[in-house]
Order: sequence, then C-alpha cells, then structure tokens
Amino acid sequence: MPPGPHEWGRIKGELLREVDSELLDRCRRAERVAQGRLFQLAAQDAARIIRGLGVRDADLDDVVQDVFVIVFRQLPGFEGRAAFSTWFFQICVNVVRGRRRKA
Repeated sequence: MPPGPHEWGRIKGELLREVDSELLDRCRRAERVAQGRLFQLAAQDAARIIRGLGVRDADLDDVVQDVFVIVFRQLPGFEGRAAFSTWFFQICVNVVRGRRRKA
C-alpha cells in the first residue's frame, strides 16, 4: 500500500539533503563524476518513492534508471524555482505514471 499524504511530505522532506547547487551545476555540464555522485545520493530516495508508488521490486532498478535518464536530460532546464527535491519527486511520479500507461 502506498504511503498516505502525510507520509509523502516526510519522504520529500528527507529527500536529497546533500544535493547542493555546485553539484547540480557540475551535472548540468555532464561531468560524469558529479553525475555519479548525484546518483549515489539520490538512487535510494528514488527507489523509496517508486516503491511507495506501488512498483514491484522486480521492476525497481529499471524504473530508477529511467528516472535518472530523464533527470540528467532535463537538468539543464531546471531553474530552481522549486526545490530540487520537489522536481526530482515529480519526475519519479511521472516516470511511474508513464510506465503504467504503456503497460
């Protein structure tokens, strides 16, 4: 069962505390080391969100990979008007929705 609304707020609040603007700038420039660091910091958060949306464990790695493909592709357009964690969270949700539509 997916978490309730109060639980999503807690999950988002814990998300990606260590991601800073310098790391994001380096990722925007496609620096592989920075991208690897962002993946290390955020992959477990992505998995927790995706699992909370009802994705089976057998599909989890593929969905996390899909999320990061989109994150790295769209990061240059991230303007920081919302928190990175909010933007990242929404990408996770959209990837899961997209996969469900295709199924």
